[in-house]
Amino acid sequence: MNLLKTKLGRTSAVIAGSIIGLAGVAVFASPASAHAPTVKGESSCVADSGEWTATWHIGNDYNNPAHASSITVTEYKKGTALDTKTVEIPADTVFKPNSSNNIDEQVMAETKVTNKDVTKVEIKVVLLWEDGYTNDGKYGHGKPVTATTRKGDACKPNPTPSDSQSASPSPSASESSSATPSETASTPSDTPTTPDIPVAPSDVTPILVQDCTTMTLGLKNPADSIPLKLDYDTSKGEHRTLTVKPGAEGSEKFSAVPGFWVKLTLTATINGETQSDFVKVDYQKPANCDNGEGGGLPVTGAAAGGIAGGAAVLLAAGGVLFVMARRRKVKFTA
Repeated sequence: MNLLKTKLGRTSAVIAGSIIGLAGVAVFASPASAHAPTVKGESSCVADSGEWTATWHIGNDYNNPAHASSITVTEYKKGTALDTKTVEIPADTVFKPNSSNNIDEQVMAETKVTNKDVTKVEIKVVLLWEDGYTNDGKYGHGKPVTATTRKGDACKPNPTPSDSQSASPSPSASESSSATPSETASTPSDTPTTPDIPVAPSDVTPILVQDCTTMTLGLKNPADSIPLKLDYDTSKGEHRTLTVKPGAEGSEKFSAVPGFWVKLTLTATINGETQSDFVKVDYQKPANCDNGEGGGLPVTGAAAGGIAGGAAVLLAAGGVLFVMARRRKVKFTA
């Protein structure tokens, strides 16, 4: 599936281009997150007893350590779920940051399959990062990540060499080495491809205004984008929700004092797939405020830190959509 041909792919490229344009002039208030586990599965050959092993390599595609929240495997017989089990991971196991492309730093787990009727095994991974984020699919968070491995071929019996074969072991060793890639190739891989994304010349306009007593956050959504849902959670415990349609703009205004912050979660849905991510934006009181002693005039726009804060808001939008196009895992199973 080529995401570059979808509406989501075009929107991702637009927002990614805007992020790059602001990066040279802004000091970001907070980085956008891209929390996601990565999982790859492979199966062993099937023994005479009918038993086989599914091996899982689980990585962390974010720059913050994570721990296992919920990891389960489900056994299937021709598409019908038979049994679901918990994968036992020690509580002190750390999923190292940025380990998605380094198998040596990933956590390995195994599933022993003893039921001869099982044709495939699916793993579902939910991690909990040390910053409190979890991909449990709730409250706009990313969904659990799954991977599937299928029952392989029967194990090949070890050959019993004759006396003449024992005298010349070289051909036997050659045959053994050539058999290994063939067996590996027979095991299907569920690892998704990663398309390259060009940067399109278009604008996504962040809305951030900070004066001496308030902060306003929002977005101007391009006409060629998709509906974007914004969830605001403040340091005061207040929650608000806003959906910005393509070609429209929307924002929310909050009373603010030093120490006030807003956690802005952006959610996008396309073809039934929902993805989200968040950014924390701290209120920055303008320098020319009078510190509450009276007489000060409100300051808005870039003079109130709008460039820095606006870049952070834009990263929230660009982060989730860019990650959706760059790392989205699309999988079709029979």
